[in-house]
Amino acid sequence: MNILLLNSKIPFPIENGANLRMYNIFNRLKNNHRVYLLCFISNKSEEKYLKDARDIFEDIELVFIKSNRKTRYQKFTKLLRIFRWDFLFSGNINLSYRNLFQEKIYKIIKNHSIDVMHVHLAGMAHLCYDVKIAPKLLDIPDCLSLTKERSIELNYFNKISIYYWYEKLLLYKSIQFEKKITNYFNICTTVSESDSNYYKKINPKVLLKVIPNGVDLQYFNQKYLLNDMVPSVIFWGSMDFAPNIDAVCYFYNEIFPEIRKHYDKITFIIAGSSPVEKIIALSDDPDVIVTGFVDDIRPWIQKASVCITPMRIGSGIKNKILEAMAMNKPVVSTTLGGGGINLIDGENILLADDKYTFAEAVKKLIDDKSLRDKISLNGRKLVEKDHNWSSISIEYYNAYTKILSESKEKNPCS
Repeated sequence: MNILLLNSKIPFPIENGANLRMYNIFNRLKNNHRVYLLCFISNKSEEKYLKDARDIFEDIELVFIKSNRKTRYQKFTKLLRIFRWDFLFSGNINLSYRNLFQEKIYKIIKNHSIDVMHVHLAGMAHLCYDVKIAPKLLDIPDCLSLTKERSIELNYFNKISIYYWYEKLLLYKSIQFEKKITNYFNICTTVSESDSNYYKKINPKVLLKVIPNGVDLQYFNQKYLLNDMVPSVIFWGSMDFAPNIDAVCYFYNEIFPEIRKHYDKITFIIAGSSPVEKIIALSDDPDVIVTGFVDDIRPWIQKASVCITPMRIGSGIKNKILEAMAMNKPVVSTTLGGGGINLIDGENILLADDKYTFAEAVKKLIDDKSLRDKISLNGRKLVEKDHNWSSISIEYYNAYTKILSESKEKNPCS
């Protein structure tokens, strides 16, 4: 089968969940299929990642985007786009780039006899929703509307505040966008039942398949490094991502002080690329380490006593939980943070949804080795069973086969 991936950029380096997902799926699909990539590039420095990408993709087509400074007129026209159904994304790629992108799509499909298009993330959907030359799968791991709804509920905006109504408008537009865009794809895939159920609520007609995220079980393993003697907790992820920023600040301000009362010394490690200023500022605390981007997260995970996922907003599956479990590390998470994973509180994870029970769960794991060992062992068993990238890539192949077969039935002469 010939498969074309439409992605926003070259899926390297693997420093966020989106790149991680595409790398692991297509690195396995390439073994039995021919895979191709069409994406945008906005900076010459990104070309250094082409070598890694060419190890996976048979051919790569790029559309170069110029990043010009916006004039006042451009800023005003951007504001007017709020009345469009797709304004959330139409501002990122102007019409000329959209036309060029579609020209490249038709060229690749013709030159390489593409069977199926894999469109990654809703932000790419508006560029090709009206392309009908090949069956299309839309991969939308995180539901934008669900994330926005949870953010509004968490922040308790004053209803007379302009921010409240602006956020409500963004939620309405997100729902409008996702409801419309999902109509144009043969099938849509998401990573969790909660995301799937939300999509079905806003668009009952959508054909959805839940395919969870996986973890590289050989790369993430328990034999990497020994623990440090000093108790420590770790959170990792893209540190310019709003749900991650909220989780870290919530833990530091509300939970960490409760834990500190119990220990003479405990370290909070915050690892991940692009930390914003409020995260960097936490490193002024001698008990906090902010690493920034790291080439290899494994030593940091193994260094920690407990891995934490105190998420209060967001959607989809948290790869950090899967990676911790694969390395036989115990995890404490909110129920929301553990969404999309078959978790059993007290068996393969500890779940806590308020600051006091979260703090108690962390202390319990640090102090009780037998509980740590039990949670760690069961976590590894869970990811081995349900989150193997090889089986997940097969599920995508099955989805491609389904829509390709249905397309041929509708168009027998194609």
